Amino acid sequence: MDDTLSMSGTIRTKEKCPKCRGPFKGNPLGCKKCKTTPGRCFIDIYVKRHGRIKIYSDRHGHLLDSHRRAARVLEAIRYEIDQHIFDPSKYVSADLKTFLFETLIEAWYESKDKEREKGNLAQSYTRCLKRYKDEFYLKSFKGIDVREIRTYHIQQFYEKLPSGLSLKYIKNIINALENFFNILRRLDKIEKKPAFPTVTLDRKAPRWIDRVTQHELLNAIPESDRPIFTFLAFQGIRPGEARALKVRDIDFENECFIVLRTYSDRIIRERVKGKVSRPRAINPVVLTLLKEHCSGKHPEAFVFLNPRTNRPYAQNTINKIWAEVQTAKKLDLPLYNATRHSLASNLLKDGADLKSIGDILGHTDIRTTLKYAHSTIENQRIAFSKQGQVVELSSRAGLKKLSDE
Repeated sequence: MDDTLSMSGTIRTKEKCPKCRGPFKGNPLGCKKCKTTPGRCFIDIYVKRHGRIKIYSDRHGHLLDSHRRAARVLEAIRYEIDQHIFDPSKYVSADLKTFLFETLIEAWYESKDKEREKGNLAQSYTRCLKRYKDEFYLKSFKGIDVREIRTYHIQQFYEKLPSGLSLKYIKNIINALENFFNILRRLDKIEKKPAFPTVTLDRKAPRWIDRVTQHELLNAIPESDRPIFTFLAFQGIRPGEARALKVRDIDFENECFIVLRTYSDRIIRERVKGKVSRPRAINPVVLTLLKEHCSGKHPEAFVFLNPRTNRPYAQNTINKIWAEVQTAKKLDLPLYNATRHSLASNLLKDGADLKSIGDILGHTDIRTTLKYAHSTIENQRIAFSKQGQVVELSSRAGLKKLSDE
């Protein structure tokens, strides 16, 4: 056998009797004269392939504070050796701490935060990771050796997530936790990754409004703030990208612009979602507006400024203005839906192809644009009208030939 005990293993202690200062002897360890027992024990054992090992704690990091606890641990070790699953590091307190969930999840988050500092991850994304870590992960897995986490632990975690969370939010929590375990596996911290539940989101067409309704909403916005909202509605870029747009990003000669940066929370990232920047055509509807806002400005100046601060709009300012519009119009529609989603849906209604819509929105994957491939009632009626040109049902549901074509 590869892993067998060359000795039965011995429970020892470095302590002496506190009364007579004599050694603790026997099984269990103790001083027969003074009737005292040691407060700390350790297991002295020799295992082939590992050599001599001294173990001072159990698999959970608890010190061997009695002969009885030490005996139970020794019995467990013998069983693991017989089953060829013995791992000394799981009993060494210093090693155990390096495998604790809280130790490794903090290291994982720190690595993500360093990627944020390099510009590879958004501030808003790492902020969400910190919330998941503090509010969900640590409350469920703190104190557990990551090597002991199994599929049923993950399933229990999933099932105990608060019922009030949206399916999208739950999916984000599960996906981030799975990323953590993927990295542990890649770094050989664990031998096998536990299985994770699949969270499937319903594919629903985004809510949107027609152009007439868009105009009504835009007219409800104070005139001094209207330009950036008009640009969002008819150019379709994201609010963070519009807030970070600079004069030098616009090429009026070729009537196009490029998105090179975006705001993530209050920090500008010199990268965009998708990490690919391509020229986009300027919608003629906003061309004059852009020229007015760029006239006489330095190339490094921001295009849209908050008239109250003369600085780029903060996201909470944009949100507050839009909230006031929704209240005034008794509407429940997020800004994203009223601008970006509505532009794409109206273009689709006009007959624009999905590839062109994707280019306008800055998508790098046509699959992202496919969510706009919904049919309006009007499109459906047109489709049915074509069928009516071929056949007609009689009152008795019989088919009547209309043409020979």
